Amino acid sequence: MTREMGSLGKDVALVVAERLGLEIVHNELVEHDLAHRMHLGESEVHRFLEGEERLMERWKIDRRRLSYFTRQEILELAAEGNVLIRGWASTRLLRPIPHVLCVRVCAPMEMRVAEIMQRIGIEKEAARREIDSSDAAHERTVLRIFKSDWRDPLNYDLVVNTEHVPIEVGAELIVQASQAPAFAKTEASTAIVQDKLLEARISSSLVSNNFEDASRHVYASVSSGIVRLYGSAHGNDTALSIERLVQGIHGVRGIENEIVDARRFARS
Repeated sequence: MTREMGSLGKDVALVVAERLGLEIVHNELVEHDLAHRMHLGESEVHRFLEGEERLMERWKIDRRRLSYFTRQEILELAAEGNVLIRGWASTRLLRPIPHVLCVRVCAPMEMRVAEIMQRIGIEKEAARREIDSSDAAHERTVLRIFKSDWRDPLNYDLVVNTEHVPIEVGAELIVQASQAPAFAKTEASTAIVQDKLLEARISSSLVSNNFEDASRHVYASVSSGIVRLYGSAHGNDTALSIERLVQGIHGVRGIENEIVDARRFARS
């Protein structure tokens, strides 16, 4: 679920989670795991993702690593199931998975401003600045990590406008949609999650195990646990080292190594 500041999306999420027995996962929990993976402070990761990073942090944080680790964290959550992921615009990443319902909760600006004024106790102009800052940071984060426009309705299965749809009604619409046959979990849809998770684990493993350069030119596609490695690397030894690394990743059932030696192209 993606929500806009002041749209009552948090309240909608609480009702949905209660009715479906879901655990709500929000930004702070994912940021904690990301900070641990990247050996950074949680405050540093939080500021970066909120678009409030300092100049030194902008240079310090590797966006590619952050993108890989974020994708893996979200897919790990999706594989566990029984969760409502609030925020992060992970709808772009999870949209191809048939049993995942992607929802956006929104509201007109005037309603959002009024809600923030009442909730925080600030003046209208200050509330508008808070919302504009939040929207801009959200847009930057989604572009950085998912290369996507978080406002695009095509990224969602359901859009709830709380201007006229009360919290309870909006939550009920989401609950009913999630229980429709179209969103039933199947063996095929579960396999899609596992394959995408394996692809994310491979990307993360490459950048975590001194294959930073190779990670820019080596790719992995997974089908039913069978990994196809392709792209180019400097030497057959590097290609074999990558293959051995991937063999040790949980869930890998087999490997087709099609990585070519980049030096062959340099000589030709």
